[in-house]
Amino acid sequence: MIGRIFQQGCTFENQLQDIENFDPNNLTIYYHEDESGRIIKKIEYNDTELENGNSSTSGSGSEYSWEVIG
Repeated sequence: MIGRIFQQGCTFENQLQDIENFDPNNLTIYYHEDESGRIIKKIEYNDTELENGNSSTSGSGSEYSWEVIG
């Protein structure tokens, strides 16, 4: 069984402490791609993983299907 969940809104939020010295070269976004686009797996800044804070979504949906392998 394969499934996807769709959400609208801010699905990841984090506030950096030292925003004045923010360097986008130190930001790393890990993701994988599927037929619907890119899915973010992890976000790091200065080799430290950023935790999801107070994200907020409105509206969602899901889609499931059976796949036969073999």
